[in-house]
Amino acid sequence: MRKDYLIIGLIILVIGIITEVGFGFQFKSFEATKNWQVTYYIVPESGIWGDDIGTDTFPINFNYDPLNIATERTEAIGFKSNTEINVLKDTNIEFSIVADDGVIRLIIDGEVLINLEAPDPDKEETSAKFLTVGAHFLEVQYYQLVPVLEDDAHASFRMLMPGEEQRTLLSSGGISLILTGVYTTLISQKRNKSQPKNQVQKDIIYVIFIFIYLFITFYTLLFLL
Repeated sequence: MRKDYLIIGLIILVIGIITEVGFGFQFKSFEATKNWQVTYYIVPESGIWGDDIGTDTFPINFNYDPLNIATERTEAIGFKSNTEINVLKDTNIEFSIVADDGVIRLIIDGEVLINLEAPDPDKEETSAKFLTVGAHFLEVQYYQLVPVLEDDAHASFRMLMPGEEQRTLLSSGGISLILTGVYTTLISQKRNKSQPKNQVQKDIIYVIFIFIYLFITFYTLLFLL
């Protein structure tokens, strides 16, 4: 047994477990009760809703680049969509929308939270809103600007808890550290006196390099986000 390998492996393993437990297990603060219910419309003039031309459903977090129906028609189109979320505890929720070649609007409980005009290129806007426990009604509206200059209309929406991206990143880092720690601990059991000294040194350097790389990468990205 190589005690140096074992100690390094256990240290990495413990750090990985602490990271994963601290950031990987988060209780949900909200849940979607249904997908987006979508109705498409012809838009004869910017901001004017014409006849409806079909229905669809979108997943809760969606990203359509391009919006397929816009590439199939020559006239400007738009859509109105609605869904409902159930907030499990009073909390801030972060909403983000992206648009291109049009205007996109996010409405929560009848109040406009984001109104984004994006003629070209893509634009993104993010805003957080404090929501209380219970049901909340969401609407997303998008329409192409008239006249239509391009056929690559883009509309996307996502919602998440503030800091969720960082927690996801750290959770991934925790899993990587756990795997590295397990691997290092296992190879500590396989080393023997017949192992060439230079190979042992290379393995130690390799393990330490992996640990330092993972540590710096994930924690640097955490502060950059």
